[in-house]
Amino acid sequence: PVARALLVAMEEWVKDRREPPASMWPSIAEKTLVRAKQPLPNAVERIDYSRVPPVIQAGRAWQVLVPKVDERGNDRAGIRLPQVAAARGRFLGWNVRTPGFAEGELCFIFGSFVAPSRFRALLIDEPARVREMERTAYELGESRFLLMTEVYGNLAQP
Repeated sequence: PVARALLVAMEEWVKDRREPPASMWPSIAEKTLVRAKQPLPNAVERIDYSRVPPVIQAGRAWQVLVPKVDERGNDRAGIRLPQVAAARGRFLGWNVRTPGFAEGELCFIFGSFVAPSRFRALLIDEPARVREMERTAYELGESRFLLMTEVYGNLAQP
């Protein structure tokens, strides 16, 4: 549904010069992009090809920044669909491969969902969850990340 809304927004931008929706990328200014709590690999290696054999030289490291997460572990920034804003668990934008299929490597673009067993204290009652989903859907519609005609359809999904 977001892609459809953004396609309409792009057409309005080109045809009518209407500004596109605001960026939802994590940012340092919005404090939604923060330093990683655990060290992550970040050194750039330089290879000196003027030598035979080529020599790998350690490069400078840079500060790794990651999206800030909410109490359930879901990214705060980004386009948070109602099902994520009022999640019953944790949605991850990544997933790792299982044994026999390049174990431990990233699994293309497919994300994953972690059931709420460790987050039971964070679960909200169903009426509150539905209200949060409705509020989020309307906000996404107003900010043009959902078509208003799809706001109601989006709410019908669990």
